Parts: sequence; structure tokens; C-alpha cells
Amino acid sequence: MCQLNKVSVIHLVSDKSTNSKNNITHEVINGISTHIAYVKFTKNPLLKLYRFCRLFLKVYNTIKDVNLVHLNTLFPMGIFALYLKKTKKIPFIISEHWTGYHLPNRNKISLLKKHISRLITSYASYVCPVSQDLKNSMQECGLKGNYKIVPNMVDTNLFTPIKKIDDKTFKIIHISNHLDEHKNIRGMLNVAKKLEDEIPNFEWKFIGGKESDYKKEIAQLNSTKVKFIAHIPHSEMAKHLQESEIFVLFSNYENLPCVILESFSCGVGVISTNVGGINEFFPDSFGHLIAKKDENELLNKLVETYKHPIKNKEKMHQYAIDNFSKISIAKQFNEIYSSCLNHE
Repeated sequence: MCQLNKVSVIHLVSDKSTNSKNNITHEVINGISTHIAYVKFTKNPLLKLYRFCRLFLKVYNTIKDVNLVHLNTLFPMGIFALYLKKTKKIPFIISEHWTGYHLPNRNKISLLKKHISRLITSYASYVCPVSQDLKNSMQECGLKGNYKIVPNMVDTNLFTPIKKIDDKTFKIIHISNHLDEHKNIRGMLNVAKKLEDEIPNFEWKFIGGKESDYKKEIAQLNSTKVKFIAHIPHSEMAKHLQESEIFVLFSNYENLPCVILESFSCGVGVISTNVGGINEFFPDSFGHLIAKKDENELLNKLVETYKHPIKNKEKMHQYAIDNFSKISIAKQFNEIYSSCLNHE
């Protein structure tokens, strides 16, 4: 754990299982003082806001000497950061990686949420999206502020290159929540079917979702070549990545997916659609960027990678260390923290 500052975390969550009005836990996890408040569930938005505010203040008052707030959820938690800014002159910054600011998703954001979000960002010392593309989308939503890009973080000690065993199987991997509208799982399954005629022995793992959601498509495939694996611990995910020849992301929209950066850290090349901020952190020799929904291009790049493997393991891992490791991201935020405090 890389920690350059004394950190306390406050997390508020609405919980149907709690009947208590003051269900709060305090723990030290990995050296971080962690406070979780379980808010009694209600469908009444005003009552929910009241309960969140009451518990937030109760937890906050147990923490001493707060100099700065690092906000990881703009709405609604930014309301509390704005309150501390106005009442106690405590500066705050915002980290952001939500895909909801992109079209067409931004059209689903309510006018009230947009208005409050604009107010929050205008008072933030820094707004830190994970990519320039996300910054552009946020600004198009009217979220004006002092922007500074800080990419996602990777555990480069966990996601490391290994020497693979040559078992003559071309191993492909995809890791996501398996939401088809977002990740285009059906498009990849279509490509897997065509790949049977191009590569004699391959395995394509889909990790993170349910096989039952794609029964029709799977029934048309050679089931021995496509394998679905449900949610697994992060440490196991690293093992699956390390054993793979190529990671595939066929998304219709993204920001800066951590799993691409984790693939780089494992020395595994990537084939991804050129969407969102992916191309901002994607060296040419690390894989291939393709057009979204272009199944033929995905097929061709998989065959090309099979014939000409991507061999930049150590270079990829070093790139991840330099740009996304815990110490790299910690230093970037530490500079932002210092700037905030020096200007207050």
C-alpha cells in the first residue's frame, strides 16, 4: 500500500437489512481509517437525504484535523464536500471515471442532478477525470472547473509478467461486467464462431458475467473453445491475464478501463475498440485499436496476433509502473493536494 498522507475514508450506503438509525463501523484497513455508515433504506428521497446528512455529520465529527476532501463520487456525495467547503473552508478535489457523462447516457441525467453537479464542480479545487475524453464529455455537460487528468491505478506488484508454458493453445481473454449494450459480448461471440475456421486451437475466456445471459449465442459455438467464468477475486484475475496471449475489449463506449492497464502490466497485448480515452494511454506496439462494432476487423487482428504475437512484456510492465502504479498515482495526487493547500 502506497500512502503519502494520513487518510480517512467515509462511505455511506443505503442498506435494506439494517433497522438501526446509527449502524456505523470504524476500522483500520491497510493503514487507512475506514468509516462505513449503513443508512436505513427508504424510498422517500427527502427522508433519505436527511438520513445521509445526519450520519455523514456523525461520522465526520469523529475525524480530527481534516485538511482536504478527496471526493470519489461527484453526486450526491459532493453535496457534503460542498458543505465542508462553505462552512469550514476545507478544499476538495474530485476523481471521476463514470461513463454516464458520455452520449447517449448523459441524456438520462436529471436536470436537478446536472444543476447540483455543476455547482459542485465549480467549487472544486481540481476535477480529475481519468482521460481527456472524459474531461471533454464532462465539460459538454456544463461541468466547468479546474481540470487535471489523473489516470486509473494498477497494482503493478500483483499484475506482473510471467513466463508462459507453450501448450499450443492461443488464449484470448475478456474481463468485464458482461453488459452487452456496453461491452458488446454478442459481437465477440460472433467473432469467436468465425475464429473456429481461422485458428485450429484457441480458448476464449469471458470473465465476470453469467453464461446464462448468452445461451443462444453459446449454443452455436464449440463450447470447448469459449468458457464463461463468473466473478472472481482480483488476485485470480491476475493469474488468468498472465496466462493469456491477448486481451480483447470490444466496447461501444469507455473511459480508461483498468483491465487494459492491468493487461499491459502483465505484459499481455490488447485488442480494443478505439473509444473513450483508451487511445490516450495505448502505445502502438502494445496491441491494436479497432473501430467499434467492426467484427471483421476484430477477427483479422486476432488472426494477425496469432501469427505474429505481441512481444513487449517488460516494456509494457515498465510503462504500467511509470504511469499507473500506486506510487505514480500517489505522487500525482500528492502534488494536487499540495497545490490545493498552498492556495487556500
